[in-house]
Amino acid sequence: MTALVTAEYQGVAFSFQDDGWFNATAAAKRYGKEAGEWLRLPTTVEYLGAIARKHGKIPHLKTKRGRPDLGGGTWLHPKLAVMFARWLDVDFALWCDDQIEHLLRGEPLDGELADELSTVAERMPLYLAAAHALRRFRLAFPVSYRAFNAAAGSTNFRFMTKGQASRVVPVAARIASGTDTLDDWRLLHATGQLSTTGAGQLPLSGFEEVAD
Repeated sequence: MTALVTAEYQGVAFSFQDDGWFNATAAAKRYGKEAGEWLRLPTTVEYLGAIARKHGKIPHLKTKRGRPDLGGGTWLHPKLAVMFARWLDVDFALWCDDQIEHLLRGEPLDGELADELSTVAERMPLYLAAAHALRRFRLAFPVSYRAFNAAAGSTNFRFMTKGQASRVVPVAARIASGTDTLDDWRLLHATGQLSTTGAGQLPLSGFEEVAD
């Protein structure tokens, strides 16, 4: 695969390759659909036939194993991306059309995450803090992840930039080591993501910690 470029649309990160290919699996998931549904539509089959008649048999899709947030899934050729995006949402299709034009012209995307993405090693305190919060407060992993992402201004750990990570990694490191302060929890509570049923008593909630 060529280099990945990530841009945000309505607070959600979408992935393109720098040659205009588009991660259809990840986008379809955002809209509660599957890329395979669109590929089987009669109108899609007809359109692929028209492309073959005009341009010859060009590779129109490629697949990669793995989760969509790690680059896995079905990737569509730029000539198909906008038609596919229109099937998901017309406004999203217009945005995709603009992004592909930017890519093919070598221009930055609208909402492109310009800051360099953080590495797994740099984000490791976030995962350790989530594990610690599960043991200490019975706080489910997704709840911790949402709170840290919201506090960082990110949508997904995988797309968290170095600048965003710097806002929450020190907090996470203190939580993971058990040296957290009420200010750390105030930051997480302010995101509004810690209100959940089934969790243990969290700091600032007016209760005691869950006993080990």
